[in-house]
Amino acid sequence: MDFLSGINSSNLKSLNEIGAEYQNIIKKVVDQIPAKVRTVAGLSKWLTISHSNSQRILYILTCDSPLDVILHMPSIQGIQYFLLAIKSKDLKDDHSDILNDLNQKFANLFLELSTSHNQIKKNIRQYLEFSNEPIGKAQLSLKQSLLSSNSQIADASIESVIGINCSVINKKNPAFLSEVVIANRSGMKFGPRSGHFMQPFVGNEKNYLLKAPERLTDLHANDFKDRNTCQFLYQKYTSSMVDACFTGLSDSGNKLVYDFKNIGADNLIDICLGHFDRESERNPLQASSGQTNSGPTIHGIECRMPTKRLTLISLLDRELALNSIAIAGNYMTNFSAQEQSKNPEEVWSDRFSNEIVINMFDPTQSANIESEINSPVQELINSAAKLNGRSPDELIGYYITVEYPLWFTTYRMYFEYSNSLTTTDL
Repeated sequence: MDFLSGINSSNLKSLNEIGAEYQNIIKKVVDQIPAKVRTVAGLSKWLTISHSNSQRILYILTCDSPLDVILHMPSIQGIQYFLLAIKSKDLKDDHSDILNDLNQKFANLFLELSTSHNQIKKNIRQYLEFSNEPIGKAQLSLKQSLLSSNSQIADASIESVIGINCSVINKKNPAFLSEVVIANRSGMKFGPRSGHFMQPFVGNEKNYLLKAPERLTDLHANDFKDRNTCQFLYQKYTSSMVDACFTGLSDSGNKLVYDFKNIGADNLIDICLGHFDRESERNPLQASSGQTNSGPTIHGIECRMPTKRLTLISLLDRELALNSIAIAGNYMTNFSAQEQSKNPEEVWSDRFSNEIVINMFDPTQSANIESEINSPVQELINSAAKLNGRSPDELIGYYITVEYPLWFTTYRMYFEYSNSLTTTDL
């Protein structure tokens, strides 16, 4: 057993066999599809499936190895969607029986290993890196090149994005959750061709109508006990020139807008914005008689600029955490948080995407996170907890961190509660 990756020789043989079979059968199916629709957009439209599923199906054809197939193929559910769509096209042989058997074989491997497709992909990446396969270094070099190219196109870039979301049960009104969001961006560059910087704050159940942010020098001195909602600019983590660049709100009213292009690309900009809402969503653990609960709690941060590293930290009351399951994914920015569907095929991906791994941590001890992302977060965690009427030791923490995140996507964690869980493997 390779204890670094969780892959042993027997697992490796099974995964290689399954990956090779998927590639062989998918190729036989796609070879029967009209050549003019064998593109991501064309296949998506022809079969009425998502772009992401179409993309993953087509990428299987160009994979260099069976393990590469496992890394980039759709989920089992995605293959089933593909099969259902293909059946409506009256192909000579849709190979549906073979694909169904292969799906079952892959699902049985999950059960045997007590794991998921997402975890298997993580293990394969660790195995390839440990065994000195070139895939890790090649993709890292490519991502660095893409960041440089995209930064030139956008005339803007950012070193680090840190989002902290804290959801707790409102003690004064337990029928609702209270949420605090802190969005901290550092090392931003804007050239004369760059667009406006926008910070959205979007609720789980409603779109907020924001106000100009209040300037705060110390979050610990502001508990806003008599306020239900507020937006703020945390000056300790914000460059001095930021205030003068605020231009107002977006037309939708849920984004704070800044114009930094006249500051000069040689000047690095930091900005820390926040928002809280004492009644952000209904308490999912208090479903009224005859009513369903409010659905999952959703935490997220957008990546609207070419970015080197993104970190999303979620903090939950212990009661919420112990009654929920955390799921992570990155979505196209036009996929609204209020949309409750979150199937694997709605998660945007491409051949350079990162596998998103959720880590749990003690919110009183963030040294491991700070070491991993080379940025202090404990003070911001403490501030988010205090603004929500909690101390860090009353919370349970989760985080994801992604190097070279996908541009124009939103990284999210969903917390699904025990009375509304779905079997979704992202």
